[in-house]
Amino acid sequence: MTLEDSATTILLVSPRGITHDALRALLNSQPNVEIVGSANNGISAFVKFLQNEAQLVVVDSGLPLEEVVALIRRVKTTEPKTRCLALTMNRNDHTALMTAGADVVLPRNSSSRKFAETIAPLCQQA
Repeated sequence: MTLEDSATTILLVSPRGITHDALRALLNSQPNVEIVGSANNGISAFVKFLQNEAQLVVVDSGLPLEEVVALIRRVKTTEPKTRCLALTMNRNDHTALMTAGADVVLPRNSSSRKFAETIAPLCQQA
């Protein structure tokens, strides 16, 4: 089995900019991870999810909460085994994101170490 065969495929959903670039760099620094697509809104994210069959969807809270919730619900309805990690700045969003089907909700201001510790088991489960 090659590295590519065992890599967890990830769709990154985040508005373009420094946060998107930082998330991409953090994900690329993880072993056995392959970013198969990225999108900056919920609609294009779902289309790319369908095209690329990502095993893990990482969604940044830079998008409106309603859009993130709708995306997570659609992903989980379409492919329940897909893992979803949502990053948020608002503690009040946690319940809505978990109810929508997020596997993990992580504060957006978490350290890169905490992000890596959170991503690792999600990738193993994918």
